[in-house]
Amino acid sequence: RRSTTGAHTPGRRTWVHERTRSGCLRCGGRVRTAAQGEGTHARTTWFCPRCQPGPGPGE
Repeated sequence: RRSTTGAHTPGRRTWVHERTRSGCLRCGGRVRTAAQGEGTHARTTWFCPRCQPGPGPGE
């Protein structure tokens, strides 16, 4: 199983992926989403503006 945090407990494996309701696991900030691509090829990207500064997706 994929784990970006090093933890293997459900709900604690990733820092921001699919955490829009519970917030960033690192800082507790609001996790945002952005669409990448168009139409049937679009996919969702999750990011934390506090922990991942810089241009947002699509900028």
